[in-house]
Amino acid sequence: ERYSAITLTDEGEKVATNILKKHKVLTRFFSDILKLDNSTEIACAVEHLISDKNLEKIQDFISKQ
Repeated sequence: ERYSAITLTDEGEKVATNILKKHKVLTRFFSDILKLDNSTEIACAVEHLISDKNLEKIQDFISKQ
């Protein structure tokens, strides 16, 4: 039914959780570290493209600040 509730498979939950994690890390990086005005928009664009390895590097950088 249109606009009804949806459920995700276990794999879908993992993908969604990973994307949300990426979004939060990237938004923080672009906003708090780089002081960009449009950090949310940039995070939305990058979160689907960045590898887990590169995200981990950004997380490490943030944690040292």
